[in-house]
Amino acid sequence: MARKIPVISFVGYSGSGKTTFIEKLIPELKSRKLRVAVVEHDSAEDMENLQEGNTQRFSQAGADLVSVTSKNKIAWIEKREVEPSLEELLGYIRDVDLIIMEGYKGGDFPKIGVYRKTEGMELVLPIEELTAAVADVPIDEELPCFSLDDVGGVAQYVISHFLQKAGYPEGIALEEGIAQLLAVPSWPVFEYISIDESDGRICGEDINADENIPHFAKSPLDGYALRSEDIIHASQDTPVILKITEEIPAGRQPIYKLESGMAAKILTGGPIPEGADVVIRFEDTVFDAETVALSFPAAPNTNIVPPGEDIHIGEEIIQKGSLINPSVIGLLASLGRTRVLVAKKPVIAIVNTGDELIEAYEPLAPAKIRNSSRYTLSAFLREAGAEVVQGGIAKDSVVEIAELYRKALGESDMVISTGGVSVGDYDLVIPALESLGAQILFWKINIKPGAALVAAQLNGKVILALSGNPTSAAIALQLLGMPYIHKLMGKKQIGLKKIKVFMKNSYDKPCPNGRYLEGRMVFEDGKTCFETISKQKNGAISSLMGCDLIGEVVPGTVGLYPGDAIEAYLINS
Repeated sequence: MARKIPVISFVGYSGSGKTTFIEKLIPELKSRKLRVAVVEHDSAEDMENLQEGNTQRFSQAGADLVSVTSKNKIAWIEKREVEPSLEELLGYIRDVDLIIMEGYKGGDFPKIGVYRKTEGMELVLPIEELTAAVADVPIDEELPCFSLDDVGGVAQYVISHFLQKAGYPEGIALEEGIAQLLAVPSWPVFEYISIDESDGRICGEDINADENIPHFAKSPLDGYALRSEDIIHASQDTPVILKITEEIPAGRQPIYKLESGMAAKILTGGPIPEGADVVIRFEDTVFDAETVALSFPAAPNTNIVPPGEDIHIGEEIIQKGSLINPSVIGLLASLGRTRVLVAKKPVIAIVNTGDELIEAYEPLAPAKIRNSSRYTLSAFLREAGAEVVQGGIAKDSVVEIAELYRKALGESDMVISTGGVSVGDYDLVIPALESLGAQILFWKINIKPGAALVAAQLNGKVILALSGNPTSAAIALQLLGMPYIHKLMGKKQIGLKKIKVFMKNSYDKPCPNGRYLEGRMVFEDGKTCFETISKQKNGAISSLMGCDLIGEVVPGTVGLYPGDAIEAYLINS
C-alpha cells in the first residue's frame, strides 16, 4: 500500500536560524537511516544564482528543460509560465521518508516555528498554528519547545509524531479494517451453565431434539375421544349413542382401551386413549353422566395432536454460535435439558486517556470534562454480551498510557481506549503501544465520524484505541469493533445487521466521501423510516440520545430527502 510522505515545514523570519537548524537536522535524520528531501522557496527571479556552466548557457539559450547529471547527483531546470503549486511540487518527490520545507507558512501540514528572542524577533505564525517550536527561550507551556542546540530531540520528536505513524496503513476502508481485526486469532472459551442463566448467551453447541414434543398423542380441546368408524352413519335424525368409559384430564394416563360403542371424556392436553382416533368437542355433543350422543361423522385424526407435532426427534433446536432466547430456553426445558454449553462472556477493558478527563463523581474544574465515554462504551459492551472492567484514566504520558494498557491486557481479552489517536502533541497512544512492543495493524479508517483510531495487537489480544470524541468513539465501536467482539463471543453472525430504510427528513449536506448518520427507527405508512438526529456532531454526547440506527450515506451523495432509500445498521444487533 502506497503511503503519503510526511511533510513538515520550519517557519521563521529571516535570521531566526531556521536554515542553520535544518542543515544540522538533516545529518541527524540521516544517521537514523532516513531518506530526507528538502523543499526551499527561492524568491530570486529566474534562480540565476543556481545555474552554472553549460546548464546556465543552455537555459539562457531558451531550452525549456535542462538536466545535468554527475556520478551521484542529478539536477533539473525547467522553465514555467507560472509558479507550480505546492501540491504539484510535492508530487515530484519520490522514495524518501520525510519532506522538510523551509519557509512555507501555508498548507495544512505540521509547522515548527523557529524563534530567537536574542535577535528581537517574533514567531512568524500564531502559537495555535504551530506543532512545536525551536527557540532560545521557552515559548508556551502547552507547546513542545526545543532549544536551538537540541537537534537530536527534534529528530526524535519528528520520528515519533510523524514518521512512525505515517509508516502504518492509514485511512483504510471499513471492510479492510474489519478483515484485519477478524484475522487476529481468537478462540472462545466454553462453559456449561443452567438454562435459567442462559438468556442472551451464545450457544456453544448444535442442539437437536432427542425426543418428540409432545411425546404422546393428545387432545387440543375439551370433548370426547372416540372411534371415527362408530359415528360414520351418525346424523341429526339417527344420532349415535356411546357409553362413557372414563374421564381423562391432562397428566393422567388412560385406563381403558376404547372398543366399539365406547367414548372417553377428555380434557385439553389429555392423552388420547388406545383405539380412539377422533375428538369431538363438548358443544357438538349431547351428553349425560353415562353416555354421549353424536349427530355427525368425523374423519380420522380430527382434533388430535400427534406425537412430534411441535418438535420431532432430530429436529434442530439451535445452532452453535446462535443467541439463546426465552423460546429456546423453553424448548430446552421441554426436552429435559437443564444445562447448556455457552461461550464465556469476553472480558473487555476500557482505558481512557487525557489530562482533561475527570470521573463522573468529581466536581467540575476549569478546562476539565467528565469521562462520559467510559459509561457509554461500557453500556454498549454489556448490552452486546461482554463483561467490562475499568482500566482507569491515563494522563497524557507515554509511560502512564503504556502502563494502563499493560495492566488492562493482563485482566481482559481485549482493550478499548479513548483519546490520543490523532496527530496532536498529546496524542501518545501509538508511542505507548510501540513501547510495549505491540504490532500496529492500522491507523485511521475511512469513516466519518470515527476516522481517528488505532488498531493493534499484543500477545494475541486486540487493542482498539478510539477517538476521544464520544460520538466518534461510539460509531467506530459499533461499525469496526463489534464484528471482532462478536467473534470473541463465539457468535455465528458477525457484525451489525443491516436493513433498508427510507428517509423521514432531509439531510442536505454533500457527502463526497460518504458518512454515517445517527438516527432512530420510526414507522410511517407501513415503511421503516430513518429519522436523523438533529445534532450530528462528533463531540456531542447528546447526538446518541435515542439513536438505534446508523445510516450509511454512500460517497458522492449530494443530499438525502424524504422517501430516499438508504441502508442502516441496527446498533448492538
